[in-house]
Amino acid sequence: MGQVWQIATAHEADLCEGLDDTEYEHLATLLNRTAEQQQLTPGVHPGYRRMPPAE
Repeated sequence: MGQVWQIATAHEADLCEGLDDTEYEHLATLLNRTAEQQQLTPGVHPGYRRMPPAE
């Protein structure tokens, strides 16, 4: 899991490279608001909802 976290962090850094700190915080605020409106569970990828149950 540590390696996955490192890759995800590096990917996020690449995506947000052009944002300053204020812009990054604004983006995070907007994404959190969207997630709340969509009733997404914090910390859980929405794709997990569509996964078949474990047998």
